[in-house]
Amino acid sequence: MFPLLQQALLALLLFSIGEILLAPPLFRALIRRFDDRPIPPANQLSASSANIPALKGICERAILYLALLCNFPQILGLFGALKIATRFQKEEDQVGNDFFLIGNLVSVALVMLDVLLFQILTNHLF
Repeated sequence: MFPLLQQALLALLLFSIGEILLAPPLFRALIRRFDDRPIPPANQLSASSANIPALKGICERAILYLALLCNFPQILGLFGALKIATRFQKEEDQVGNDFFLIGNLVSVALVMLDVLLFQILTNHLF
């Protein structure tokens, strides 16, 4: 197998492991601890609307991960600016500031952990 293909598969594997094993329990714990919004009854939530924030988080982390793997750290500045811009919305739609800040820091930390593991493994394997 070609080294570049092997590295791409390793990157995909590490990202998938982080998204499947680490992200869900971390964010569930953060939601329980910091999200002070009332939880709507289950009959008012559709399966798709309940999963939209999780899907957005996965997409954000995938973009950050790919950019950092491609040695483009400026994405962190863009990510911060976009996050600030999304805070300008109706007051009743906003999550608490603690939850927002800590959730974004955990997202970036997960990505940085994935990138670090990728760099360590590629230095030893390739």
